[in-house]
Amino acid sequence: MNALFLQLLEKRVRLESERPQALEAMAALFACCEPHAHVDLTLSIGDRADANGRLWFDVNPTPADAFAGMETEKPLAPLSLARTLCAWAARCTTATYVFHGAAMALEQRGLLVIGESGCGKTTLTLSLLQRGWSFYSDEVAALRLADASMVPFARRPVVRCDVWPHKVMGPFPDLPLEPAPLPHEQPAAPCDPVRLGAAPLQPETVPVCLVFPRFSAGEMLTVQKLDQGSALLAMMAASCSQPVFKVRGLDFVIDLVQRLPAYLLTYGHADEAAAELKHLVGDVAL
Repeated sequence: MNALFLQLLEKRVRLESERPQALEAMAALFACCEPHAHVDLTLSIGDRADANGRLWFDVNPTPADAFAGMETEKPLAPLSLARTLCAWAARCTTATYVFHGAAMALEQRGLLVIGESGCGKTTLTLSLLQRGWSFYSDEVAALRLADASMVPFARRPVVRCDVWPHKVMGPFPDLPLEPAPLPHEQPAAPCDPVRLGAAPLQPETVPVCLVFPRFSAGEMLTVQKLDQGSALLAMMAASCSQPVFKVRGLDFVIDLVQRLPAYLLTYGHADEAAAELKHLVGDVAL
């Protein structure tokens, strides 16, 4: 049985399979770590292809109830399993507060890009990486409760095939990660942030700015500063950890929005938006 290991926030995961393609897909999606004796979750993965050669996973977790209460389809596509692992890690934290969003940094000035899928987070993330920002996550924006410092997450950014030639050197990988995309969706594949131009992570980086993006093709760039009440509502809507931390978590988010400027960023061109974010982050006094 072959295996690979992941460190997902505070949890250690072992993925094991006799099918090389299953582990290849997950190793492409996640930055793997060294083997370790203690694991919090073991996933036994079997893969099977349909008549079109698309890859599906049959997944058996140990403990068996690890994903209880979570909506999980069967069988899982590789990206669906990655999303399930992200959600599982977020709800298992005891010292890390997690938002649905992207986390980046310019030197030690952190930026949280908060919002649901489709709002333009990943497009913005790719443009920032090309400008030498550090990559923490494009899916799981995680902060330590003790000091609000940023915690990197092991999942790599996923790039659509129509975007790939504009962002990544080299051909689009022949790795089927999502068996059944919607008709209007493009196939997507993970990419190492270093290939995109990401800078190394800096220790003890803290966020200095909150941004809520709204992408609309061809839209003129606008930046609107949000009041603390609006920012708090938006942050709570994007919280993955509030059911875990309750009052302590609410106090943490309130303190965050009181300290950090928050902006609604509407954009139609990612490069233009990335340049504006550099100014917003650079203008904040540390």
